[in-house]
Amino acid sequence: DPKNFREAMRDPRSEKWKQAIREEIEALEQNGTWKQEYGVDYTYTFSAVLDMESGKIILVVSHIWKVPARHGDVPGAYVKAKKEEELVIMLVIPTGMEFTEEQLRAVGVKTKYELALLLEKGLYGLKQSGRLWN
Repeated sequence: DPKNFREAMRDPRSEKWKQAIREEIEALEQNGTWKQEYGVDYTYTFSAVLDMESGKIILVVSHIWKVPARHGDVPGAYVKAKKEEELVIMLVIPTGMEFTEEQLRAVGVKTKYELALLLEKGLYGLKQSGRLWN
């Protein structure tokens, strides 16, 4: 698979990549992941880690109670995580994300390069996403 937007656009399956990108951006917009604002900022981070002792206790208790110990994943956890109001996370518009002239006029700019995305929720790839989800 391509590692970035440019590689995806050079790939023989570029039309499929474009469609997948459009669908992902649409899902993020429907989820209320960001709003458009000027500026860029980047601060708080967190990574949830289970220490060895806690993991062993969970395994012992599950054995005693005869309940299978399982691990799992929460689909879309990061993009569903709400952020604290005082935390401001802004992103530069990603390569490949386009806006109509009407959308640009609505926020009072002429080009997408005058915009940044103010995130309202977590997003994959951000240092802050693990902290927000917890």
